[in-house]
Amino acid sequence: MTQPTTFLDCRGLSAALTVLRIKQTMIGRADCGLPIDVLVDETCCNAERVSASLTGESTDVQLFYCAETMPGVIAQGEAEGTAPRHV
Repeated sequence: MTQPTTFLDCRGLSAALTVLRIKQTMIGRADCGLPIDVLVDETCCNAERVSASLTGESTDVQLFYCAETMPGVIAQGEAEGTAPRHV
């Protein structure tokens, strides 16, 4: 059985606005501790910046790239055998 998550669609938002949206979601959550899945596109391509901005948070956040808008990132990750990264 899979664990429930919160899903955010942050396509079209910059890295800074994506972090803001994630932090807004974290505030006052009844399901604190459950992961947040975030869909991003080419406007938020700096996962390291997002990760650094969320350091110290107690919630797992997973960034998912939109395959339709970023096929190059998806292809590169598959070719390199990149493991999923939790931020």
